[in-house]
Amino acid sequence: QAACSDTGATAWTGLWMGMARPLYLIFVGLCHAALRAGRGVVHVYPSFPASMNMPHCILLIDPDAESASSTRSVVQTVAKKNKHRDMLFIELGKDQADAVKFFNLEVQETPFLMIVRWDSGMGRHPFSKFRFWFPGEDRDFDDQVNRSLTEVDVSSFVTRFFSPEGLEPWVISEPVLEQQNGFAYQLVGSEFKEKVMDAPRDVLVFFFAPWCGFCKRVQPRVEALARRYANTASLSIFKFDATKNDVDHPYVNIDGYPDIMLFPNDDKLHPVQFDHTPEEQCTGDAKPAWCAEDEHETFIGFAMEFFMQHNSLKFVPPLEDPTEASFRETFDAEDKSEF
Repeated sequence: QAACSDTGATAWTGLWMGMARPLYLIFVGLCHAALRAGRGVVHVYPSFPASMNMPHCILLIDPDAESASSTRSVVQTVAKKNKHRDMLFIELGKDQADAVKFFNLEVQETPFLMIVRWDSGMGRHPFSKFRFWFPGEDRDFDDQVNRSLTEVDVSSFVTRFFSPEGLEPWVISEPVLEQQNGFAYQLVGSEFKEKVMDAPRDVLVFFFAPWCGFCKRVQPRVEALARRYANTASLSIFKFDATKNDVDHPYVNIDGYPDIMLFPNDDKLHPVQFDHTPEEQCTGDAKPAWCAEDEHETFIGFAMEFFMQHNSLKFVPPLEDPTEASFRETFDAEDKSEF
């Protein structure tokens, strides 16, 4: 296989493909009357009438905690008082690893409260998250304050979600990296909007997972590409750890690694898939002109043709860098375990 699955790190990817999707979304097609009947109560995952038309107020809780019973009562009271709203209240046990991983959560302390709005049905990246912040929580390092939720807390949170001002979406992000390694700048979740979506240029993003062996094979190619195009004003090349950061994009969901996408300047909402194994096209007699003996040169040659075809801005191919061969040899020899 030319892509990584999450086996070994967690078991959720296979579970998602076979079980987690039906567990979490199996009731999507229920009729509206059944959904209305589901309001005003707290449903316990996975038994609830899921709907992409209703936001979910999700309480992540440790069922064995001493405060679990009182916290349930608080949320149940708020659910009853808000049964006129199009919202489902759901209790999610901290031990439900498939659903916790589905939302890319790494929560150490409970209770944890968030609202999920299903923006785009069951398409790619179909949800936005809105987190309840306890007083004193550190929004950069996700230090959870261990305290019980009150009825005022939950009611105010729900009311603000439905207010005209709304809530600020929660994008899971590592702190901005103070030190960069390599030629491809490593983005974190909080930078995605600024450096990709709002940037006045075409942007290529290499999405990786640190545990993915195939990502480590592709990484030197991306670094060589970033070095080659370092002075190209119309193009930026980034790398992005999608296991620790949310992709702040309405349609993009990374469910396999590695994944490489071009976000054209004139249409950032519809990225173009980039082939991270172009050498597979270099078999047989009818080989593309960019095929070379060296896999890095093949990758760069394919990328040049790709950019000429898909970039929305004027693309000027860079001159050959005479030091690039020695750079690749050095980079390939380095221990990339920290990647």
